[in-house]
Amino acid sequence: MPTTRKVILDDDGLAIPMISLPDLKKNKQAGGRLKDLVDLEELS
Repeated sequence: MPTTRKVILDDDGLAIPMISLPDLKKNKQAGGRLKDLVDLEELS
């Protein structure tokens, strides 16, 4: 089972879980859609 690293953002006391940047990049690469690949280039 793959492990994910989440990031918790705090917005005025509200904890907002978000995907980590390395995991987001992996997801974009795995998706393989043109939009995801463009996003991946912009994230690098």
